[in-house]
Amino acid sequence: MLPFHFPSWKLVYYYFTKWKKDGKIELIHEILRDKTRKQAGRASSPSVGIIDSQSVKTTSVGGLCRGIDGGKKLKAESGILL
Repeated sequence: MLPFHFPSWKLVYYYFTKWKKDGKIELIHEILRDKTRKQAGRASSPSVGIIDSQSVKTTSVGGLCRGIDGGKKLKAESGILL
C-alpha cells in the first residue's frame, strides 16, 4: 500500500517500469548516492566494494548446486551477495 499522498499504484507502477526500462532508475540512484557521499565528506564514487556470501539450508532432495560449506559444516547452497 502506498502512502495517501501518492498517486494511484497503477500510475506509480507505470512510471517505475518506464524509468527502469530507459535507465532513469539507475541514473537517479547514482545521483543520490553521489550527493549523499559528498554531504558525508567522502569522494562521490566509492573506492572499495565488498562481496559477501551466505549459506542457506536446502531440502533433503539434492540438486546440482548442493554441497558442504567447509567453514560451517552444513549441507547448503552458497549464495553470493553483491
